[in-house]
Amino acid sequence: MSEYGQQLNSKQKVRNTYRMLEKQFKNNIKSALASKKDLSEAIMSKLEHRLDNVVYRLGIAQSRDQARQLVNHGHILVNGKKVSIPSYEVKIGDEIKIREGSKKSPFFSTLAPQWLAKYETPAWVEIDKVQIVGKVKGHPTLDESGLNPNDLQAIIEYYSR
Repeated sequence: MSEYGQQLNSKQKVRNTYRMLEKQFKNNIKSALASKKDLSEAIMSKLEHRLDNVVYRLGIAQSRDQARQLVNHGHILVNGKKVSIPSYEVKIGDEIKIREGSKKSPFFSTLAPQWLAKYETPAWVEIDKVQIVGKVKGHPTLDESGLNPNDLQAIIEYYSR
């Protein structure tokens, strides 16, 4: 496969992992490239700090698709305010919890606690498994994100053309 093909393949793999459309993914990468931080760290941070991904990382949802749906349907509060935009960028110190009206639904009252009890969160987020209240404590490391450093480098090269 050509170098371009490998870059494209890496980009598609990461884009599909985070369940993003091309334009949204491209805008995230371009803003990371514009920042003066380490590019790999900036890209990873942009992707990992999306609200739908944070809900997934907290263990409230079992997949990013499910997390995206929970956010879209207005079940999630960030610092006490309802946020229904999956691409909302969560900051360090933000508190993520379930809306009071949603807690009564079978999903949050019986299903979520079953898998949440067994789930181990990454070090950069913490969750109170009884109240289902999460908090963003820091930035993820490359190991915690599950992204391949070679894929990130290929994405940087792909968008630097």
